[in-house]
Amino acid sequence: KAQNEARKAVLPIASDFEEIEIEGLGEGDYKIVQSVYAGKEKGDTVGYCVGVSPMGFGGPIDMIVGVDSEGKITGITIVNSQETPGLGSKATEPQFKDQYKDKRIDSPLSVIKSGTPAENEIVAISGATITSDAITQGVNSAVEIIREKINQ
Repeated sequence: KAQNEARKAVLPIASDFEEIEIEGLGEGDYKIVQSVYAGKEKGDTVGYCVGVSPMGFGGPIDMIVGVDSEGKITGITIVNSQETPGLGSKATEPQFKDQYKDKRIDSPLSVIKSGTPAENEIVAISGATITSDAITQGVNSAVEIIREKINQ
């Protein structure tokens, strides 16, 4: 139930979610990716929710990444994390996680420490660059599996 609510949070345009079987999840090139769901609305696929678990500073960060059928990130939700209170734990705050919203999936995202981000950049949480890098790695892995395995 919590996973379904997290999927709905990152892909609100979908009312149903259907798991997509992809060989090799959780291993090799796709070791970060745990699950892929097609988001459906009235039977049509409107996007995807990808469960990823990149390694952060305090351990794995379980999160869900939403991508719509237009090729834009619709949001991220952190389901479970052991990141440092007051530092890495700030990843759950809108100021950080909303940076991913509406980013195009055409090229990988990267993290910058400060300044004004370019189109494919995310500003790191101050004092929590490892967490910021891990979450961005998770988003990039989610996008990669959609590009390679679904939108071939």
